[in-house]
Amino acid sequence: MGTALGRRHGRNGQIIELTRLIGRTPGALAMKACNFASLDPKFRLTERKGLSGASEAGRVLWQEFSENPEKVVAEAEEAFGRYDPGRGECNRFSAPPS
Repeated sequence: MGTALGRRHGRNGQIIELTRLIGRTPGALAMKACNFASLDPKFRLTERKGLSGASEAGRVLWQEFSENPEKVVAEAEEAFGRYDPGRGECNRFSAPPS
């Protein structure tokens, strides 16, 4: 989900759409996105922090994504396809540019 930090909130249409598929609340998903932002070194270079509540599992996932983004993107696409099989390979997720 390539959403700017200022748009990572529970009223964002993309967040609401995804939460309907995965059974989470928009606020919970928005907070998760902001927790991930706190782990992003490029985001931290902007002198912003994100939220400080990133879990250990979130840190492990971020590390895995940092080391092998194509693999994590492929797994996310496959998982998304299970939630919304009609969309198939929709390229909702993408690896960041190197």
